[in-house]
Amino acid sequence: MSDPYIIYGGELSYFTRKLEAACIFYGMHFEMRSKNRHDPALIESRSGTHQVPVMQTPENWMIGDTTPLMHLLDARFPHRRMFPEGPIGVLVQVVEEYFDEWIARTMVHYRWHYPDSALFASTRMADGMTEVAERVRGWGPRACRATGTESEGQRRAAEAEYVRILEAAEAQLAKTPTSLATGPARWTASCSAACAPTRTWIRTRRRSPRAIPGWWRSPRARETAGTAPATWPPSRHQRTSPASSSTK
Repeated sequence: MSDPYIIYGGELSYFTRKLEAACIFYGMHFEMRSKNRHDPALIESRSGTHQVPVMQTPENWMIGDTTPLMHLLDARFPHRRMFPEGPIGVLVQVVEEYFDEWIARTMVHYRWHYPDSALFASTRMADGMTEVAERVRGWGPRACRATGTESEGQRRAAEAEYVRILEAAEAQLAKTPTSLATGPARWTASCSAACAPTRTWIRTRRRSPRAIPGWWRSPRARETAGTAPATWPPSRHQRTSPASSSTK
């Protein structure tokens, strides 16, 4: 077996979870590692970014930015390609961009504007250190202001939009096997990878699904909420699957 790909990230990182979901879909041999526990200064120096995630390839490259990484992996795992060519490819690119760049603000809002969620997230990020957790909670409102959810009106709009997305997805999936209605499931995979962090964030106690209006009515939500591993990073066995030739 060749050396695995290694993802250095954080448990509550929206984009770490996006790349994790993509790698699971590719069926590739990979490991999840906490950046904070593996010489973060070296990772930042080699990748050129302080952000997470960073992927270390079997060639020992260190690369950041999830969307370009997914394009790279498309070339390496063409049987599980996420970005198709032609008109459907344009649609996939647009939807992936939306979930990647815009809907992240909703995650930031839910995480820091609700006291129970902010307490959980900051404590988890600080590895239980009270003083560090307090500093992290102080940073949270600034992140909300920077991403456009500072005012009450912005918060209500973000929550309403997210509920509309979930309801639209439920309605579409009740009629068709994929969220893009036609074509192989791999054509919607990049959209799913971008959306996966919000689903994981709900399931791993960042905020109870019951607190999101409309979401808990979904049978799929009731069946899947709370199923994510309680510890992070998961073992290699949990997150490693053999490459498959399936195109579904």
